[in-house]
Amino acid sequence: MKTLKTTLLALSFLLFASILVKAHAATKPGSTSKAKVTMNYVLNKYIETTTLGKLEEFTALLDDNFTHCTTYKGKTVSYGKKETIDYMKQFKNVKQNCTSTYAVVESNPNFSIAKVELKYPTFTKIDYVTMSNQGDTWKITNVFTTYP
Repeated sequence: MKTLKTTLLALSFLLFASILVKAHAATKPGSTSKAKVTMNYVLNKYIETTTLGKLEEFTALLDDNFTHCTTYKGKTVSYGKKETIDYMKQFKNVKQNCTSTYAVVESNPNFSIAKVELKYPTFTKIDYVTMSNQGDTWKITNVFTTYP
């Protein structure tokens, strides 16, 4: 009888654990489930990537035609998805010495622009993040960086 109880308890635990794992996987972008990835989720992951070097899921958040434009000292330079990812890999798990704030500048069900301000001790960096709703997920389509 004791063996039967132990076996049933172990099976119950395994069933519960597999349900939790499946539910957790359903919330990740790129997972095979049809979980909706919201604009706020994508924006928060972008900020985590930028300020904390958390690169998990970053590639999945970027649209295939993603561009990153930076303006500094009167010049604008553009980068594609691959160059941006390669650059971010240099800062994997590096916590930036800055505080971040953001505000959604414009938003509708299909398109959104957010202003992300990163304040460092000696300068401020502003990223304008453009996102589009692509059905079950939002993707970052463009980031425009300026140093006021």
